[in-house]
Amino acid sequence: MDLLLLPGNSSKNEEWIEAVEAKVRHGFASTEILYYDHWKSGGNLLDMDKEFERMVNIASGLGNYVIFAKSAGTLLAFKGVYEGKIYPARMVFAGTAVKFSKRLGCNIETWLAGCTVPVVFLQKEFDPACNFDDLKKLVEETKMEKYELVKVEGADHHYEDLDLLSQYIVE
Repeated sequence: MDLLLLPGNSSKNEEWIEAVEAKVRHGFASTEILYYDHWKSGGNLLDMDKEFERMVNIASGLGNYVIFAKSAGTLLAFKGVYEGKIYPARMVFAGTAVKFSKRLGCNIETWLAGCTVPVVFLQKEFDPACNFDDLKKLVEETKMEKYELVKVEGADHHYEDLDLLSQYIVE
């Protein structure tokens, strides 16, 4: 089994996603991180279309794989599954970015409703990108079928508990 890691939008996520990868790599045959181009260019916002294509290209070179994504990365993964461009065995999401999806003009409700891949959502109780209760309501309203919601203590959008993340990613 391989692992594809899709970080959040901010360049601050680069060091964090590398720490996550280092913590979980023992559980996978190979791991790949999608490093966003705007991190190098100094931009503030990922180019959804460009990073989507890059993600699809990386995924096409993997065997049977799992996706771990945070924030903006969750949107790339949902879009890829919905459009039939990627085929992960399962996905683990930290900090699903529902509010950010609206900013980017993404139809996250449609993507959730059409998701056929099992998803574990790790969401902080008061995450400003989407609190746990709002995510739970959204998932239930879209009638998503294969999911697990895990409430994480906290009121920020940083998922620093690498042991907790590892537990669900390597599972």
